[in-house]
Amino acid sequence: MIINYVNYMNGNLSHLSYMLQPKKSKIFSSKYPGIQKEIRNDETDVKTILEDLRTTMKEEAEVFKSLVDEVVSKNLEQIDKVEESLMELQQNQDKTYSGYSYLKAIVMDFHRSSRS
Repeated sequence: MIINYVNYMNGNLSHLSYMLQPKKSKIFSSKYPGIQKEIRNDETDVKTILEDLRTTMKEEAEVFKSLVDEVVSKNLEQIDKVEESLMELQQNQDKTYSGYSYLKAIVMDFHRSSRS
């Protein structure tokens, strides 16, 4: 897409230069009647082509925006899944640790009885 757009833009801009450049020098010559009308027509063509380029650029930007949005959305979904998995792991570890809390009481009782 980008390559097509750049080629399109380069081709049209060189065409615009070609259209305007020779005729500006001809305007000073009396040999070419109606050259001013041609230049005005060429200026209209230039404006049309440039407006088309602007429109194309905006359309391309919208395509890229939607692609970026899609990628970001998928990445956020993956992050949510990783977060959920980590939370489950943490809760399981907390349950495991709570399950061993009775050992602390046994160790404390053992230490108290060994002092006596």
